[in-house]
Amino acid sequence: MIYITFDCIIGSSIPYEDEKLSKNTSIRYIYGERKREFIHAHLSNTDVDWQNSFAYGDSYSDLNVLELVGNPVAVNPEPRLLEIANHKKWEIISEFDHKKSVSN
Repeated sequence: MIYITFDCIIGSSIPYEDEKLSKNTSIRYIYGERKREFIHAHLSNTDVDWQNSFAYGDSYSDLNVLELVGNPVAVNPEPRLLEIANHKKWEIISEFDHKKSVSN
């Protein structure tokens, strides 16, 4: 098994209290343009080579992030993202492809 470490994960924050979903605190959703803004804010003091960077996404709401980089990858994409990924000739990884390659 390969372990990958991350310096930061950007995503929606779901509030918990005593290991249960908190009903009194709203969920702060981070998707679409907001996710891109968080990425830029987090990396504002970093010289990023966006053309040689990778981004992975599975939904249409990831499009803003995928369009930031030179190597976007659609992973088990929902239909709208799959259509865009095919049109833009992005790499597509799907569970079906993985099962197919394992069985060959």
